[in-house]
Amino acid sequence: MDKEPSGEEADNGLTFFRTMYNKYRDAFLNQINEYALEDDIKRHLEKYYKVLFDYNCLGGKNNRGILVILIYEYVKNRDINSSEWEKAACLAWCIEILQASFLVADDIMDMGETRRNKHCWYLLKDVETKNAVNDVLLLYNAIYKLIELYLQNESCYVDILAAFRDATLKTIVGQHLDTNIFSDKYSDVNRTINVHNVNVPEQPTININMINFKVYKNVVVHKTAYYSFFLPIVCGMLLAGISKDNLIYKKVEDISIMMGEYFQIHDDYLDTFGDASKTGKVGSDIQNNKLTWPLIKTFELCTEQDKLKIMKNYGKNNAACVKIIDSVYEQYNVRQHYAEYEKTKKETILRAISELHHEGIEYVLKYLLEILFTGA
Repeated sequence: MDKEPSGEEADNGLTFFRTMYNKYRDAFLNQINEYALEDDIKRHLEKYYKVLFDYNCLGGKNNRGILVILIYEYVKNRDINSSEWEKAACLAWCIEILQASFLVADDIMDMGETRRNKHCWYLLKDVETKNAVNDVLLLYNAIYKLIELYLQNESCYVDILAAFRDATLKTIVGQHLDTNIFSDKYSDVNRTINVHNVNVPEQPTININMINFKVYKNVVVHKTAYYSFFLPIVCGMLLAGISKDNLIYKKVEDISIMMGEYFQIHDDYLDTFGDASKTGKVGSDIQNNKLTWPLIKTFELCTEQDKLKIMKNYGKNNAACVKIIDSVYEQYNVRQHYAEYEKTKKETILRAISELHHEGIEYVLKYLLEILFTGA
């Protein structure tokens, strides 16, 4: 293969992808307009849902959608007509819509304040939590309606639906673990889930037995790897004609897991050490009692006295407590340890990519690794 996914070379598909957003959004809204509703109600729904899509689906890096387009282009390795691009771009935007649904839900669960330099959707006066929860469901179901509209006659249609459902389910499980890993439910596996007690807020605590990289990997692989990496790659491969029984899928899954871990650890790092004006998000992992890479790394390195200090202050929505945790992280040079991790992990991923023996997919994944944290 002579071509590499440089910015110019990838332009055809990516330009098409970005210009097709309005078409897919409106195609879904037209489906709702066909419901037996009064005209005024239809106009209200169309206006509200248009804002829902635009507010939550736009403004990101589109790495997941870009990955679909590039994999499709470099597996096909031939001129692609507009009808074919339309199907690929539909899948790309469906993954971006899936991402939007997860982010809206995540912000509700974490009580987030900002996302992509805007107020979180559920905080808007005209939305509120009660609507935002329903909007998560609408965004998710929009995916399957769009796939039905644009791809139901493709031989890979059923496999694509299965890929979306599988990745979504794994992500939901990962999100549950991310939210609950320090709760009583996991500190005692024999504990019965009490369905009679109402929700009385309790002071969050750390379950010290969960602060290790083995548990962390369980969380991040399911929370991040499948929908952010494996699903976009699989969609591009299936649409380009690589049969689901091809052995390359297992290799791609293994690489996706490594990339998902790499990506999530970077995200954890930015939550603590990043500049909110650049990331578009105010860090909240410490306040929300999350199991993160900086926490685990510090626990590996620190004294028993500092572990007690962390346990006393972690998970508290208090600026003074957060400052204490930050100072412990700085004391144990977590920034430098992250830089060393990033370098080693990147080399490991590159070696695995080189063993795929599919030149097109190798080019794209190496390109993705380069742009992943550069804001491209």
